[in-house]
Amino acid sequence: MKRNIIKAIAGMSAAVMLLMAVFAVQDYLREDDESTEAFEYEINFPQSAGHINPDLVTKDNLDKNDIANSEILDTYYIVRDEISDTRKEDIKEAFDMEKVEADVKTSEGLTVECYEKGDEQLTIYSNGTYRYKMDVNKDETQMENVDFEEDVLVEHAEKFLEDNNLIPGDFAYSKMGETVIENVATGEETVITKDLYFMREIDGIEVEGTSKIVVSMNSDCEVEEIYSSYREIEKEVNVKENYTVDEMVNRLKALNGTIYINESADEITLDDVEVIYYEDSAPYGDNITIQPIYRVKGSSLKDGEEIDEYLGLTSAVRR
Repeated sequence: MKRNIIKAIAGMSAAVMLLMAVFAVQDYLREDDESTEAFEYEINFPQSAGHINPDLVTKDNLDKNDIANSEILDTYYIVRDEISDTRKEDIKEAFDMEKVEADVKTSEGLTVECYEKGDEQLTIYSNGTYRYKMDVNKDETQMENVDFEEDVLVEHAEKFLEDNNLIPGDFAYSKMGETVIENVATGEETVITKDLYFMREIDGIEVEGTSKIVVSMNSDCEVEEIYSSYREIEKEVNVKENYTVDEMVNRLKALNGTIYINESADEITLDDVEVIYYEDSAPYGDNITIQPIYRVKGSSLKDGEEIDEYLGLTSAVRR
């Protein structure tokens, strides 16, 4: 038996392909004193091996006068680029690592502190991301199937996060995935953890990107692993200028942003648009912002027939 399958049940369908376009956005922010702060922020979208034809016929069915959450287009947030001392102490206390000496390293401009106690391991990055593992040496092939129902697992995970000050008020439970191993000889699958995703919302508006807390629960309904990736918000500022909806559509047609589209499609339609926030708080991400973006949903078609969904993410903030 060996590990060769990892399933994300809550993710998108396997037929959906991901195209990455990295672009730098020069954002201009106006504070209360009317001074303007300018800085450059690069959104590092995930990359795939897919190739999408940029000449796809695109039918724009968007109602440009009815954009959900358009009131947040001019709202921008600055986040801490270093973890606060209070938050770091909360993390160490949650896993009983206060008296453990850290192995400290510097990588790509980040300070990485690794704490080990027996088989437990806690890694804290200086930007606030951290990962905890109950047993770094565990043989996953010997783990038992997780049979607990979703609501029971969520209740235990939420209690652990809340009791240990590990979840801020703007996070809420979103979805559940599974980590599965397969016996290649018999084909038998074992769900070794059920992975609970807690996602950030700001005033009820979804935050897309890598901002999340993932709690992996084992067959004993215990926390097997936690991955937490978000920055602490410091202040709110105003965006100086946004892309119009027409400009946003042209950017999507030019494949600027992140495009989810079936690789067999010869046509896409843009049917619905909303504004959400975007945050990139991956361990080595260097952004200091949460910014509004356009999210467009539609359909992927082949020979005039719908074969899959379409999803496009692109910046709402003008360079």
